[in-house]
Amino acid sequence: MIKGQQFEQLPMFMTGKEIKEQYTPADYDPNYGEFADEKEFWDSKLDEANQSGLTQSIKEEGVKTPVILNLDGKTIDNGHHRVAATTASPDDDKYIPVIHAEDQNDSYDIYEDKYLGDPEASKWEPDWFKDDGGVQPNG
Repeated sequence: MIKGQQFEQLPMFMTGKEIKEQYTPADYDPNYGEFADEKEFWDSKLDEANQSGLTQSIKEEGVKTPVILNLDGKTIDNGHHRVAATTASPDDDKYIPVIHAEDQNDSYDIYEDKYLGDPEASKWEPDWFKDDGGVQPNG
């Protein structure tokens, strides 16, 4: 997905901890006020992952659907619940497949190409997300 010349090899897999250390969640805006801080954001995503059964599924089967990382903004554009579920305990070091997007537009294109209409990839998406067209960088 990276256009032009690439000077470094990007990882195909990263741990949730590595992702959280190197990227910020695209959904989290400290100025918006929905969450007091980034920890509260991640706690919220973990609660949703637990309630949906995603955390248990990941414990049993691992992460199957890649997380989309935006290289331009250094953000997690899709896959917040998967990252939260794999970092639920401090010693959790499960590897997550990742896809690197060049920018926000590339993230949307990847999401549309790879996930829309794929029942396995979208089964964990909340109903409101599916009803809203599903082309937002949520995860």
